[in-house]
Amino acid sequence: MPYYKIFIFLFILFGLFWLPAKSGAEVAIGGDFSINLLPVNPTPNSPVTAKVKSFQFDVNRAAITWEVDGKIVSGGLSEKTIQLIAPDLGKTKKITVYVTTADEIKASQSLILSGNDLDFLWEAMTFVPTGYKGKALPTAGSTVRISAIPYLFKDGAKLPPESLIYEWSLDFKRKISDSGAGKDSFVFSLENNKDHTIVLKVSDRLETIGFEKGFTISGEDTPPEILLYEEHPLEGPIYRRALSEEISLRAGDLSLRAEPFYFSRENIANLSYEWKMNNKPLTPGEKPNVLNLLAPEGQGKTKIEVAIKHPDKFLQFAETALNIIFGER
Repeated sequence: MPYYKIFIFLFILFGLFWLPAKSGAEVAIGGDFSINLLPVNPTPNSPVTAKVKSFQFDVNRAAITWEVDGKIVSGGLSEKTIQLIAPDLGKTKKITVYVTTADEIKASQSLILSGNDLDFLWEAMTFVPTGYKGKALPTAGSTVRISAIPYLFKDGAKLPPESLIYEWSLDFKRKISDSGAGKDSFVFSLENNKDHTIVLKVSDRLETIGFEKGFTISGEDTPPEILLYEEHPLEGPIYRRALSEEISLRAGDLSLRAEPFYFSRENIANLSYEWKMNNKPLTPGEKPNVLNLLAPEGQGKTKIEVAIKHPDKFLQFAETALNIIFGER
C-alpha cells in the first residue's frame, strides 16, 4: 500500500524567543531583573536555558551566582546564562539567582521549574475498510479530532484532567467556543495545501499552574486513494491482497471491489463510482463499488478504470486502473 508521510511534530510554544517564564514555572520577575527560560515550557528531562535579563542595570557588568535546589552551579562576572535539565514528570527544581551590580546593589530572584507535560492523540475522521489495521490518515477537506492528556502537578500530586481549563488555538487564533473547563478535545477541518498549527494551554482555575504545547498537521501529502480487491461470492472481499497494475484471468468470471481510503466519513454512503472499460463507461451491478467481469474466449487485454468522488468535498477524489490479461499469456 503506498506510503505517505504525515508531517507531525511537537514543539514548545514561543520556544524560539526569550520570554519570561510563565506557565512552566513560577514567575520570577522583580523590579531589578527577571529569569527567562528557553523554551518557555520545557518538557520533563529536556534541556533548558535560563538567562538573567534586566532593564534596570547592565547584566554584563554584574556578578551573578546561580543556585539549583540550593546548590551553587555557576557564578562570576557576566554569568548571565546557565544550561540545565528540566525535572522529571511531577517533580520540581528551584532556580535562584543572586546578582550584585556594578554599583554594589544586591538583588535575588527564584523560580520553581515544574515537570509538567501534555500529550496529544489525533484521529482523522476519514474512512478505512472494516478490519483495516492501519491508521486512518487526514486528507484535505476532512476533519481531525485532537484529544489532550495533561500531566499537571501541584505539590507532587497530579491534578485531575476534569478540573483543568483548556484553551485551544487554531493557527494562532483562540477558539473560544471550543475552550473551557474539561474541554480536552478539539475538532477542526483541514484545508488544502495548508499546514495547521494547534496550540493548547491547560491550567488550573487560579492559573497558578499551567502548560502550553502545540503541533502542526497537514493533509496535503495524503490524498484519498482507491485499492482494488477481488470479491468472492461466499467469502466477500479478499483484503489480504490488493490488485495492482496487471493481473491474469484465464477463464471464468471475476468480481472487482473498489475500496476507498481516507475519504471523509461525512456522507460516505453517497460516494459516486465511475467505472470504465477501455475508456468506455460501464454500469456496475447492485453494488456501485463492485464490478462483475466475465472472461471472453481466446486471448486479450482489457483496461479497467474506476474513479470515486465525494458528494460534498470537492477535493476528495481518487482514481485507479487495472490491466486484465485474458486467456494464456
